Amino acid sequence: MLFSNMKHGALSHAYLTRKGTFLGRREWRAVAKRVPFSEKDESSRFYDLALQVPALLERHDQLDEKGDSVTVGELDQLLLDVRNIEAGLRTWWRDFNSSLGNFQPYWLVSIDEFDAFKNLVKDEARTVDKAWMFPNFMFAYLISCYWDTMHLLRTCVKNLHLRRYESSAKSHDDEASWSMGASEVAWEVRDSVFVKGMRPPSAKERQPRGSQKLFVVTRRPGSALVGASG
Repeated sequence: MLFSNMKHGALSHAYLTRKGTFLGRREWRAVAKRVPFSEKDESSRFYDLALQVPALLERHDQLDEKGDSVTVGELDQLLLDVRNIEAGLRTWWRDFNSSLGNFQPYWLVSIDEFDAFKNLVKDEARTVDKAWMFPNFMFAYLISCYWDTMHLLRTCVKNLHLRRYESSAKSHDDEASWSMGASEVAWEVRDSVFVKGMRPPSAKERQPRGSQKLFVVTRRPGSALVGASG
């Protein structure tokens, strides 16, 4: 019981600080699985996965602190790890609901039925008009922890995708800038050595004195005229 309660407190604290907890490490998760009846306890499966989430949030924040120096590879690796945990949690949620059969673990009610809320909060504007009701505290706590965990994970995924997009876009911009620069250098060399007067569109035009301008007049197919003026 003490070990079980420690998992609850550790998860809540780790979510607040966004720092990994030792209970999410492989060796401590193995200890948790040796607790009697852990295989039959649905909450044990949930905490085995959820306790790994704070470390993912910590890695997310560390990558965020790196700024522009973060690599796409680092973002992709964290995305992969997050998705693995998310997939496990979704499987747990599906199995958890299946194990309940026809039992309804929560339902939506009017806020007027939530006496504890009405007594604590004077919401005359009825900012909140509905609430989820649970059969008991254990269901309320476990399901709320699952919802909180999924919210944190999905927010992390959204931020990582945004960072990845920005990083890729910046990389493409750099490549485009480099390509344009290389193109202009090539045109500079060609202009000064081979065909004076030809310039890339982005370069300032120079017209040597006494040179001829080429022009093309397009008419019907087969009747294009090429001439020169000096």
